[in-house]
Amino acid sequence: MYNADDLNGYEFKILRGYFPSFNKPEALRKALTEEAQNGWELLEKFDNNRIRLKRHKPNTIDAMIGTGLDPYRSRRTDWRDPEARKTRLWIILAIVGPIVFALLLTVTILLVVFAAV
Repeated sequence: MYNADDLNGYEFKILRGYFPSFNKPEALRKALTEEAQNGWELLEKFDNNRIRLKRHKPNTIDAMIGTGLDPYRSRRTDWRDPEARKTRLWIILAIVGPIVFALLLTVTILLVVFAAV
């Protein structure tokens, strides 16, 4: 639990990943390095999908703008990440695979029926 002194002068956010983004130390380190560019530091790790960050409240607009990364982003997505590629591939196969199978089965059945006629 936090007391009032812990909260004064700070702002907080929770950064989420779409899949276990923080399960590997190097992935967590990369995320924290990116967030550190805008002054965020790790407060606690909830699980492999969510971390809580804090930073001192910025005094100026320039401090709020930071480095080009959205300082208030709440989702971490790196689509070049090999793990994300594998996840996307499995999702596509899970959706497209049954459709292709059903079409091939239908064509085969129609060919057999029309060949028998």
